[in-house]
Amino acid sequence: MKAAPSPKLWTAASLAGLASALSSGTAEAHLITTGLGPVYDGAAHFALTPEDLIPVIGLAVFAGMRGPAHARWALFALAAFWLVGGSAGLLIARPTNNIAAAMSLLLVGGLVAADAPLPLWATAAVAGLLAAAHGYVDGSALPSDGSGFLMVLGIIAAVFVTFALVAASLLQLRSRLTRIAMRVSGSWIAASGLLLLGWSLRGGL
Repeated sequence: MKAAPSPKLWTAASLAGLASALSSGTAEAHLITTGLGPVYDGAAHFALTPEDLIPVIGLAVFAGMRGPAHARWALFALAAFWLVGGSAGLLIARPTNNIAAAMSLLLVGGLVAADAPLPLWATAAVAGLLAAAHGYVDGSALPSDGSGFLMVLGIIAAVFVTFALVAASLLQLRSRLTRIAMRVSGSWIAASGLLLLGWSLRGGL
């Protein structure tokens, strides 16, 4: 009877799989069509693109750990700056790589893992920076006509709902064990960002 794989092996395999999924998301995520129109296509893009979804969830975890005021400011900063970044991406339409996604994972994962006591304005600034960068990447890969803008609106709607649900659920959980679990999840997010950054810098993406 074979021995079960060690926890370290499982951890390495999981991180490699996550980084692989992140690295392949950019190439195919924008080909998604739901048949329900560009707004729903945008929402589906967000839900099926790990390099967008994971940083937003991570930021929601961080804001939820910091409290209701941080969650509210981060939520509206995300929506506003994703719109700004997405609109700029539609106008400029310059191809991008996955380095921005990797840096977002490192930043958000590091904040969650450290349980960093940021002031309210800094949490909103991090949310705005992340949203502008990801919005630009999304917009630059979308059609530059009206359907592209509607897809950006669909992405923003999905971002808003996802962040609100995750942050609200964490605001109800105040136990020390829950906080430790959230910090561990942040270390995983940061580790996946480090892997993705390394692959990006090596020219593998």
